Amino acid sequence: MRGAQRPESGPFCRVAAMMRREIADSVTLEPDDVRILRALQIDPRVGFATVATVLGLSESTVARRYRRMRRAGAIRVIGVVNPGALGQSRWMVRPRCRPGSATAIAEALAQRDDVGWVALSAAGSEVTFAVRSRSQEQRDDLLGRRLPRTAAVLDLQASVMLRQFVGGRGHYWAALTGTLTPEEESALGSGDSPFTERPVVRNQPSQIGAHDEKLLAALAADGRAGLVDLAAAADLTPGRASRRLHALLASGVVDIDVEVAPMALGHRARANLWMRVHPGRIKAVGRAMAQMPEVGFAAAVSGPHNLHAVVQCRDLDELFEFTTDRVGSLSGVEGMEVSPVLRQVKQAGTRVDGDRLTDPSIDCGRR
Repeated sequence: MRGAQRPESGPFCRVAAMMRREIADSVTLEPDDVRILRALQIDPRVGFATVATVLGLSESTVARRYRRMRRAGAIRVIGVVNPGALGQSRWMVRPRCRPGSATAIAEALAQRDDVGWVALSAAGSEVTFAVRSRSQEQRDDLLGRRLPRTAAVLDLQASVMLRQFVGGRGHYWAALTGTLTPEEESALGSGDSPFTERPVVRNQPSQIGAHDEKLLAALAADGRAGLVDLAAAADLTPGRASRRLHALLASGVVDIDVEVAPMALGHRARANLWMRVHPGRIKAVGRAMAQMPEVGFAAAVSGPHNLHAVVQCRDLDELFEFTTDRVGSLSGVEGMEVSPVLRQVKQAGTRVDGDRLTDPSIDCGRR
């Protein structure tokens, strides 16, 4: 399976990666770190000077704490393309693999730009991943040819996403509610959840050009890249780069996603929930789950399980209490498969190394 190129390797990169891993092992988020995370949730591209003014910190303190969290692999801000805005559907896929082969398949899938949220579950014999291919040909090549022909894949379940209730920038939104005062949130932005329930595939897809593609690639590397850097990457003037960025964000072609390592917030138990919900109650259940702090993603999907959710809890006991007392008691829930994640290989657009998010520019010693 072809995908994105790996960052350059070499002794320097390996030493740098070891240093970053040591930092990640010892990092502890302090209250001001979490407040900065919340500020970025509200406006991922907000200037450090604005955050400093609102939070009562110095600009250098905000910048230093952000860079420390990024180096430690606790946070990464990236641009994620929404294929639905380009007229393409999204899929949740669960290949069941031969013993000992799932890790290699998961690693190969994680290399692809059109694959996100790669996780190993079922004691390492099952892979769960999301497909967000930007063309039907790209998707058909993966799901119709490459995976089915892989000898290690025993069977394959693929569900198309029908309606998304929470996810993207809404990830961890409810979990950090109350971190800032209402006045602080208002000063940074609306304070409302950035995800609005909407159809997955747009009837009138947006059209993007060559300059837009370069902008999207730059945002995928760093969602907080400045206009001068974005303009240089896209061969545009800063003014035109600003206008194209605004258009891409307003049309929903790209979302600026604040990715957070679950361990940074003390969440050690992540699980996929595959739920059977009465058809007349799917909307109600999906909307109820979107308000739960533990739920980072929830969507109605096709197949025998018609609602899929990703949840994060502090431990397995909390996961048990959450799924039985809160999710299981929702009217309309008829059955549920709880599939704990053994290892997260990739989040929306970032590889995961142990408990930390990887950043190629940092891991190879670049700023």
